[in-house]
Amino acid sequence: MKKITRCLLTFILAVAPSYALCQEQDANAQVVETLIRQALAAEDSGQYSKSIELFKKILKIDTENAKAMNSIAGLYGKEGKFKEELEWAQMAIKANPEFDLAYINQGNAYINLNNPADAEHSFRNAIALNPKSPLGVYSLGVMAENKKEFDKAIEYYRQSIEIDPKFENGYFSLAAMLANTKQLDQAIAALDELLAMNPTAADAQTMRAQIINEKAKK
Repeated sequence: MKKITRCLLTFILAVAPSYALCQEQDANAQVVETLIRQALAAEDSGQYSKSIELFKKILKIDTENAKAMNSIAGLYGKEGKFKEELEWAQMAIKANPEFDLAYINQGNAYINLNNPADAEHSFRNAIALNPKSPLGVYSLGVMAENKKEFDKAIEYYRQSIEIDPKFENGYFSLAAMLANTKQLDQAIAALDELLAMNPTAADAQTMRAQIINEKAKK
Protein backbone atom coordinates (compact mmCIF):
# COMPACT_ATOMS: atom_id res chain seq x y z
CA MET A 1 0.00 0.00 0.00
CA LYS A 2 2.83 2.36 0.82
CA LYS A 3 4.40 1.74 -2.59
CA ILE A 4 1.15 2.58 -4.33
CA THR A 5 0.76 5.78 -2.30
CA ARG A 6 4.34 6.78 -3.02
CA CYS A 7 3.88 6.15 -6.75
CA LEU A 8 0.61 8.12 -6.77
CA LEU A 9 2.26 11.03 -4.99
CA THR A 10 5.14 10.99 -7.47
CA PHE A 11 2.63 11.04 -10.35
CA ILE A 12 0.76 14.00 -8.86
CA LEU A 13 3.97 15.95 -8.32
CA ALA A 14 5.04 15.25 -11.90
CA VAL A 15 1.73 16.25 -13.43
CA ALA A 16 1.04 19.36 -11.33
CA PRO A 17 3.71 21.62 -12.93
CA SER A 18 2.58 20.58 -16.44
CA TYR A 19 -1.04 21.26 -15.58
CA ALA A 20 -0.14 24.69 -14.20
CA LEU A 21 1.83 25.44 -17.36
CA CYS A 22 -1.13 24.49 -19.54
CA GLN A 23 -3.40 26.76 -17.50
CA GLU A 24 -0.95 29.65 -17.93
CA GLN A 25 -0.70 29.03 -21.68
CA ASP A 26 -4.50 28.95 -22.01
CA ALA A 27 -4.79 32.22 -20.07
CA ASN A 28 -2.13 33.85 -22.28
CA ALA A 29 -3.90 32.64 -25.42
CA GLN A 30 -7.15 34.22 -24.22
CA VAL A 31 -5.38 37.51 -23.46
CA VAL A 32 -3.74 37.50 -26.91
CA GLU A 33 -7.07 36.79 -28.59
CA THR A 34 -8.67 39.72 -26.74
CA LEU A 35 -5.78 42.03 -27.65
CA ILE A 36 -6.03 41.03 -31.32
CA ARG A 37 -9.73 41.91 -31.39
CA GLN A 38 -9.03 45.26 -29.72
CA ALA A 39 -6.12 46.02 -32.08
CA LEU A 40 -8.18 45.24 -35.20
CA ALA A 41 -11.08 47.34 -33.93
CA ALA A 42 -8.71 50.25 -33.31
CA GLU A 43 -7.27 49.88 -36.82
CA ASP A 44 -10.75 49.78 -38.38
CA SER A 45 -11.61 53.04 -36.63
CA GLY A 46 -8.39 54.70 -37.83
CA GLN A 47 -6.66 54.64 -34.44
CA TYR A 48 -3.39 53.33 -35.81
CA SER A 49 -1.17 54.34 -32.88
CA LYS A 50 -3.51 52.64 -30.42
CA SER A 51 -3.56 49.52 -32.57
CA ILE A 52 0.25 49.48 -32.68
CA GLU A 53 0.44 49.64 -28.89
CA LEU A 54 -2.02 46.76 -28.56
CA PHE A 55 -0.01 44.60 -30.95
CA LYS A 56 3.14 45.45 -28.99
CA LYS A 57 1.38 44.19 -25.85
CA ILE A 58 0.87 40.89 -27.66
CA LEU A 59 4.62 40.71 -28.28
CA LYS A 60 5.26 41.03 -24.55
CA ILE A 61 3.35 37.75 -24.16
CA ASP A 62 4.44 36.06 -27.40
CA THR A 63 7.81 37.52 -28.34
CA GLU A 64 8.09 35.61 -31.63
CA ASN A 65 4.63 36.42 -33.01
CA ALA A 66 5.49 37.28 -36.62
CA LYS A 67 1.87 38.18 -37.44
CA ALA A 68 1.83 40.83 -34.72
CA MET A 69 5.16 42.22 -35.96
CA ASN A 70 3.86 42.38 -39.52
CA SER A 71 0.65 44.03 -38.39
CA ILE A 72 2.72 46.71 -36.70
CA ALA A 73 4.70 47.12 -39.93
CA GLY A 74 1.52 47.66 -41.93
CA LEU A 75 0.18 50.14 -39.40
CA TYR A 76 3.35 52.19 -39.53
CA GLY A 77 2.97 52.18 -43.31
CA LYS A 78 -0.54 53.60 -42.93
CA GLU A 79 0.91 56.33 -40.72
CA GLY A 80 3.50 57.15 -43.39
CA LYS A 81 6.37 56.00 -41.17
CA PHE A 82 8.13 53.90 -43.76
CA LYS A 83 11.43 53.36 -41.95
CA GLU A 84 9.51 51.88 -39.04
CA GLU A 85 7.42 49.82 -41.46
CA LEU A 86 10.60 48.39 -42.96
CA GLU A 87 12.11 47.67 -39.53
CA TRP A 88 9.07 45.76 -38.29
CA ALA A 89 8.58 43.87 -41.55
CA GLN A 90 12.18 42.70 -41.33
CA MET A 91 11.62 41.64 -37.73
CA ALA A 92 8.65 39.58 -38.89
CA ILE A 93 10.74 37.98 -41.63
CA LYS A 94 13.46 37.13 -39.11
CA ALA A 95 10.85 35.52 -36.85
CA ASN A 96 9.31 33.61 -39.77
CA PRO A 97 11.34 33.65 -43.02
CA GLU A 98 8.45 31.96 -44.89
CA PHE A 99 5.84 34.60 -44.00
CA ASP A 100 4.90 35.97 -47.43
CA LEU A 101 2.87 38.93 -46.14
CA ALA A 102 5.90 40.30 -44.31
CA TYR A 103 7.72 40.51 -47.67
CA ILE A 104 4.76 42.48 -49.05
CA ASN A 105 5.09 45.07 -46.27
CA GLN A 106 8.85 45.11 -46.70
CA GLY A 107 8.38 45.78 -50.42
CA ASN A 108 5.84 48.54 -49.77
CA ALA A 109 8.29 50.20 -47.39
CA TYR A 110 11.09 49.97 -49.96
CA ILE A 111 8.86 51.59 -52.61
CA ASN A 112 8.16 54.55 -50.35
CA LEU A 113 11.84 54.78 -49.42
CA ASN A 114 12.73 55.01 -53.14
CA ASN A 115 14.36 51.61 -53.33
CA PRO A 116 12.53 49.91 -56.23
CA ALA A 117 15.11 47.16 -56.75
CA ASP A 118 14.73 45.82 -53.21
CA ALA A 119 10.96 46.34 -53.42
CA GLU A 120 10.72 44.14 -56.50
CA HIS A 121 12.94 41.52 -54.87
CA SER A 122 10.65 41.50 -51.82
CA PHE A 123 7.51 41.08 -53.93
CA ARG A 124 9.08 38.24 -55.93
CA ASN A 125 10.02 36.52 -52.66
CA ALA A 126 6.37 36.80 -51.59
CA ILE A 127 5.24 35.26 -54.90
CA ALA A 128 7.72 32.39 -54.53
CA LEU A 129 6.53 31.69 -50.99
CA ASN A 130 2.82 31.89 -51.79
CA PRO A 131 2.04 31.76 -55.53
CA LYS A 132 -1.67 31.34 -54.75
CA SER A 133 -1.87 34.84 -53.26
CA PRO A 134 -2.58 37.72 -55.66
CA LEU A 135 -0.76 40.29 -53.52
CA GLY A 136 2.77 39.81 -54.85
CA VAL A 137 1.77 40.06 -58.50
CA TYR A 138 -0.57 42.94 -57.73
CA SER A 139 2.26 44.79 -55.99
CA LEU A 140 4.43 44.39 -59.09
CA GLY A 141 1.56 45.95 -61.01
CA VAL A 142 1.55 48.95 -58.67
CA MET A 143 5.30 49.32 -59.23
CA ALA A 144 4.85 49.19 -63.00
CA GLU A 145 2.04 51.74 -62.82
CA ASN A 146 4.21 54.10 -60.78
CA LYS A 147 6.89 53.82 -63.47
CA LYS A 148 4.29 54.62 -66.18
CA GLU A 149 4.70 51.14 -67.63
CA PHE A 150 0.98 50.82 -68.17
CA ASP A 151 0.94 47.75 -70.42
CA LYS A 152 3.03 45.86 -67.89
CA ALA A 153 0.80 47.06 -65.04
CA ILE A 154 -2.31 45.84 -66.90
CA GLU A 155 -0.73 42.42 -67.36
CA TYR A 156 0.16 42.13 -63.67
CA TYR A 157 -3.33 43.21 -62.61
CA ARG A 158 -4.83 40.62 -64.96
CA GLN A 159 -2.59 37.99 -63.40
CA SER A 160 -3.73 38.99 -59.90
CA ILE A 161 -7.41 38.31 -60.71
CA GLU A 162 -6.50 35.09 -62.52
CA ILE A 163 -4.88 33.93 -59.28
CA ASP A 164 -7.86 35.08 -57.21
CA PRO A 165 -11.04 35.81 -59.21
CA LYS A 166 -12.52 37.50 -56.11
CA PHE A 167 -9.65 39.95 -55.61
CA GLU A 168 -11.48 43.28 -55.82
CA ASN A 169 -8.39 45.51 -55.80
CA GLY A 170 -7.16 43.71 -58.89
CA TYR A 171 -10.34 44.49 -60.84
CA PHE A 172 -10.38 48.11 -59.70
CA SER A 173 -6.75 48.80 -60.58
CA LEU A 174 -7.12 46.94 -63.87
CA ALA A 175 -10.17 49.06 -64.76
CA ALA A 176 -8.29 52.27 -63.88
CA MET A 177 -5.35 51.33 -66.10
CA LEU A 178 -7.62 50.31 -68.96
CA ALA A 179 -9.51 53.59 -68.67
CA ASN A 180 -6.26 55.59 -68.60
CA THR A 181 -5.15 53.86 -71.80
CA LYS A 182 -8.53 54.56 -73.44
CA GLN A 183 -9.68 50.93 -73.40
CA LEU A 184 -13.03 52.05 -72.06
CA ASP A 185 -15.20 49.03 -72.88
CA GLN A 186 -12.72 46.69 -71.22
CA ALA A 187 -12.55 49.01 -68.20
CA ILE A 188 -16.33 48.90 -67.84
CA ALA A 189 -16.27 45.10 -68.13
CA ALA A 190 -13.72 44.87 -65.30
CA LEU A 191 -15.83 47.16 -63.12
CA ASP A 192 -18.96 45.15 -63.91
CA GLU A 193 -17.23 42.02 -62.64
CA LEU A 194 -16.23 43.83 -59.46
CA LEU A 195 -19.72 45.21 -58.91
CA ALA A 196 -21.23 41.78 -59.48
CA MET A 197 -19.24 40.63 -56.46
CA ASN A 198 -19.68 43.80 -54.42
CA PRO A 199 -22.62 45.95 -55.60
CA THR A 200 -21.95 48.56 -52.89
CA ALA A 201 -18.36 49.32 -53.99
CA ALA A 202 -18.70 53.11 -54.17
CA ASP A 203 -15.34 53.77 -55.86
CA ALA A 204 -16.17 51.29 -58.61
CA GLN A 205 -19.61 52.83 -59.11
CA THR A 206 -18.07 56.31 -59.39
CA MET A 207 -15.40 55.22 -61.85
CA ARG A 208 -17.94 53.39 -64.00
CA ALA A 209 -20.17 56.49 -64.18
CA GLN A 210 -17.19 58.63 -65.16
CA ILE A 211 -16.23 56.24 -67.95
CA ILE A 212 -19.82 56.12 -69.23
CA ASN A 213 -19.84 59.93 -69.30
CA GLU A 214 -16.56 60.00 -71.17
CA LYS A 215 -17.89 57.56 -73.75
CA ALA A 216 -21.03 59.67 -74.20
CA LYS A 217 -18.93 62.70 -75.16
CA LYS A 218 -17.46 60.90 -78.15
